[in-house]
Amino acid sequence: MPSQRAWLAAGMILVAESMTRADPPPPTPFTTMLRAHLAEWGDKSGVITPQQADRLMKKRNIQGDEAAAIVVVKMNSKEAKTGQPLPWTLQRIEEYEAAKAQKHGLANNYDKGYALAQRRIKADPHVLFADGAPHLNCIHQLRSGDCWLLSTIGAMIHRNPAQARRIITDDGGRIYTVHFAIRTFKVPAPTDAEIGGYTADRSDGDWLYVLENAVGQFREKVQDLHKVAEANDDALIGGSGTTAIQAILGHDADQIGMSPSKPNYDLVRHTLTRAFGEHRLVILGTTHDKTIILPKGIAHGHAMALIGWDAAADRVTIWNPWGNTMEPKGSDPLAGFHTVDGVFTMPLSAFTRSFAHINVENDKPFIHKKH
Repeated sequence: MPSQRAWLAAGMILVAESMTRADPPPPTPFTTMLRAHLAEWGDKSGVITPQQADRLMKKRNIQGDEAAAIVVVKMNSKEAKTGQPLPWTLQRIEEYEAAKAQKHGLANNYDKGYALAQRRIKADPHVLFADGAPHLNCIHQLRSGDCWLLSTIGAMIHRNPAQARRIITDDGGRIYTVHFAIRTFKVPAPTDAEIGGYTADRSDGDWLYVLENAVGQFREKVQDLHKVAEANDDALIGGSGTTAIQAILGHDADQIGMSPSKPNYDLVRHTLTRAFGEHRLVILGTTHDKTIILPKGIAHGHAMALIGWDAAADRVTIWNPWGNTMEPKGSDPLAGFHTVDGVFTMPLSAFTRSFAHINVENDKPFIHKKH
């Protein structure tokens, strides 16, 4: 039996361990963090402009919760509808705090964005590819308009996960080279702020950020989109499956249209049979016309990937880059379809009436025509 002295020593060890395992202090609230750094991060008058927000996103010495606050500053530095600059000032902070205290009329809850960025930064393993990555179910589209790009990347991963690994090589020193078909691009490893603001691949590593950045550079330098401080910004605005296929794979794509009044059932059926027989990527797009009622879970002006085709059953399998899980209420097609991690199946008859077009990768090389 242990002596009394031994029990006492063991008790002291347990007390010491419990003290070292104490819960960490709660994170600094968003507005408290921003107030503390407003003079440091802003100009001489304590104003953070969109241009300054871009520069702050690239600073490697801004980490953790500070970086999460920069993400909120960056993602809310312009008017959502007009794109006009919306600088951060002490007055803006005070107005937000006042609206939050009233518990109603809060147009934008910055604390939610702050908490999300904190979780993403904390979960990131800070490597290019985590073990076994990439995984389709780790990709989640957030507020960005890059469904067209994520759908194409998701379709590529579903077809051959190793292809994403081959496209990106590690040069050492936290610098990566992205090998697209017609051009290569250098991309530095993301900062904490860039991880919190751009990547959406959970704990899979930084590969998705790197790939998005390279696509942004492609759109700027090859397709003459426009020059931005953060290349990822060019990847996070609207595009199409064809754009992504051209950029990443160097192939062109064919487009087939369909609508409730003209579903093109036989043409779509023939196209899908051929596409899957040749292992082509198939990217979907929905109409922007909101007078057309779509099934629940299928949004207007949205892109998805078609990852499976059962010709015998006339059913398609689709992946939504939202990565959502949903159980429909009712059996009516407009109630939606059983969805897990963004994946669901639906009859071809409902499919041709719910989507506006499909973009099918072909074997023709993409040739950029300069304006």
